[in-house]
Amino acid sequence: MNKLDLSIIIVNWNTRELLKACLNSIFETARDLKFEVTVIDNASDDRSFEMIEKEFSRVKLIKNNENIGFAKANNQGITASVGEHILFLNPDTVVKENSLMNMVDALRSNRDIGAIGPVLVNPDGTGQASYGKFPTVINMLELNILPMNSKRAGTDILKDNRFFEVDYVAGACLMTRREIIGQVGDFDERFFAYFEETDFCYRVRNNGWKVVLDNSAEVVHIRGQSLDQLKDERLEIFYQSLFKYFLKNKGSLKTIFLKFVLILSSLVVIMLIPFAYLSKQYRSKVGKIVHSRWIIVRTILVGG
Repeated sequence: MNKLDLSIIIVNWNTRELLKACLNSIFETARDLKFEVTVIDNASDDRSFEMIEKEFSRVKLIKNNENIGFAKANNQGITASVGEHILFLNPDTVVKENSLMNMVDALRSNRDIGAIGPVLVNPDGTGQASYGKFPTVINMLELNILPMNSKRAGTDILKDNRFFEVDYVAGACLMTRREIIGQVGDFDERFFAYFEETDFCYRVRNNGWKVVLDNSAEVVHIRGQSLDQLKDERLEIFYQSLFKYFLKNKGSLKTIFLKFVLILSSLVVIMLIPFAYLSKQYRSKVGKIVHSRWIIVRTILVGG
């Protein structure tokens, strides 16, 4: 058997129609690659599994009896895969022409790159957060105080060169080499969702590799379709994972300080809510802001 160029791993949870569009885009655009696709289904109840069996005979299937989370399911895919390169891809994505080939070529041609991602766009073609900076107390405080900031981090992308070096690329579409995983390890299964790609890229960079965006690759991402089903739990999971990331990579003192800062800033935001009524822009969002800040405080106080 010839070695495969690429193993594509997709973790699915109740996104059948989006998953179908994602798989179609892969088979339509990756024609010049020797690749395999593995879908790990986290106990979906929307008949996703049956759809794949009926319409995508080339896809490997792993069916879990419960939702074991993003990191652990991706690790199942790594174990079941054999490709030289590994792509972690969300089911709510559509791959554009040549994007997968370009990223594979980039890893082959640039031995200093350890992880790579495409430019992510919304369905209407507008830019989406494709990367991020490693979490710090300062940037997490900014996120907490300015939750409705219209300018999202991760959308400013330098186009002067093909590659744009970043701290981490969004986990919606992240490619690496199998040898990198052998060196830095797979996803940390303590993260149910969120920050698992941040932690992975942190280890990649700490081992001397670059993490980059590839301006020649583009993927449409319909954000948050799986986790949107969890509603309030989604925010709880986000901050629980943030604290796990901090504890692992920054230590207990900085984690305690971060929690203190987030509680204090959340209470300040709630107290300033009456002033939001002076602005038509924020008036309709007051309830959501108060509710989300309370969830943050509650998550910390109950042991997040």
